[in-house]
Amino acid sequence: MLAAIQEPSEASQEGAVLAKLSPPIYPPLARTARIIGDVQIELSIRRDGSIESTNVVSGHPLLKYAALESAQKSIFDCHNCRADGNTYALIYSFKLRDDKFPCGKEEIDKEWHVRSLKCLYLWKCTVLRTFRTVYPKPDSELMQSQNHVTVIAPPPCIQAESAQS
Repeated sequence: MLAAIQEPSEASQEGAVLAKLSPPIYPPLARTARIIGDVQIELSIRRDGSIESTNVVSGHPLLKYAALESAQKSIFDCHNCRADGNTYALIYSFKLRDDKFPCGKEEIDKEWHVRSLKCLYLWKCTVLRTFRTVYPKPDSELMQSQNHVTVIAPPPCIQAESAQS
């Protein structure tokens, strides 16, 4: 006779459990600098599920605040907790997609072939270039498994803008 194998349900788990994750936002400055990496956060959860304290164990300084803010806004449950101070560890992984043309090939081609009609003679024109960062849509993907959160964002698109003087 075969016995049915039962997987433990969330309700039968003891200790702190992440009930609802507040989605982290990839910091724009970190995306522009193409910073990736993991941030490890340790939380102390009370019996009622509220957060008693948080501690950033490791991670890049430009990514720490986004992970910490997400952890502090998340909702936790504490199953069969007898006292406050139940430890819960969260790992946030920030990654950039490997897009060959983050701005789209058409946008890159247009940038270098557009010329002002006022500028017919190149030696009479002074061209000033300024750069702006454009974040293509969709902004980012979020994946979660137990206590590991992965944020995958497209790389920023840095475009040159021409200004005539």
